[in-house]
Amino acid sequence: MNLSGTCVQSVANFYTIAIENILVLHDEIDFPTAQIKYKVWWWAAGHNWLKDIIKKLWPDFRRIRIGVDRPIHNAMSVADYVLSNLTNVELDEISSKFDLIQWYVDQFLQEV
Repeated sequence: MNLSGTCVQSVANFYTIAIENILVLHDEIDFPTAQIKYKVWWWAAGHNWLKDIIKKLWPDFRRIRIGVDRPIHNAMSVADYVLSNLTNVELDEISSKFDLIQWYVDQFLQEV
């Protein structure tokens, strides 16, 4: 996962995809659960795999950031938290945003 940039770069090079035509959807612990934001540029904010994509491609790819909140218990590491299963309530909250996520994807595809 932390070497995602290599994979994305290989696919982009093989299919000659411009960086601005790449869309990445990812979790965001700095947002409350189910908050959605579309960004053209943003720093990696601790995501090692995003750092790798930025390193390999530059940060001009598009992103849809999907809030998953932070771990409630300090004893749980962020890595363990984001790799754990969502609760049913969290799944419902995020599922309720699928139409918005689809709208952002559609807007992106219209730009490409």
